Amino acid sequence: GAQRCAGARRAGNRARGASTPMACAAESESSSEEESCSDSECEIDGIPYTPVPHGLFDTPKPTSRSGGTAAFFNARYSGPAGAQRARWGKSDTYWLAKDLARAVDELDFYENLAALGPEYRLLHRWAMEYGGVLHARCEGAKLGVLEPTPRKLMLLRNLRDGIRTLRMLDVKIGSVTAVAGWQGKSASA
Repeated sequence: GAQRCAGARRAGNRARGASTPMACAAESESSSEEESCSDSECEIDGIPYTPVPHGLFDTPKPTSRSGGTAAFFNARYSGPAGAQRARWGKSDTYWLAKDLARAVDELDFYENLAALGPEYRLLHRWAMEYGGVLHARCEGAKLGVLEPTPRKLMLLRNLRDGIRTLRMLDVKIGSVTAVAGWQGKSASA
């Protein structure tokens, strides 16, 4: 069944009827029962999210972790040409997929950011682009072998896409983001 355009509405916006543009786009593009969801089903830990239509990406393949605890996967678009390619298939390395099993706290930030209007363009410009949540079975540690259960993966703009040399500064905001034991950080964090 088709999902309603309200799938990714923020709790505070439900009364006003606002939703993210991607939720509306996903409404007509989703063809999988597993990807269709109602308002209450498109949630992770009570956070409504924007679903990515099923079948648009190749099997996500693991990439290296750099200091964090969440697993990252390469997400390569393999869907049809047209509007979907313009939205999700800008280049082969445009998106990284971050496993939400260890990063669900970030989902609320990106969903709220996606719902903000053009008056917040500076914040949109400084934050990584967010593509929604992809449900997919990923390639495991053994090359070519799929993991038994699908993961929920947050699509984020791959900062290495189109860049030969990259230098990054990872700014942590909050009083507990680097505390040992928080979100699986090691004791030497």
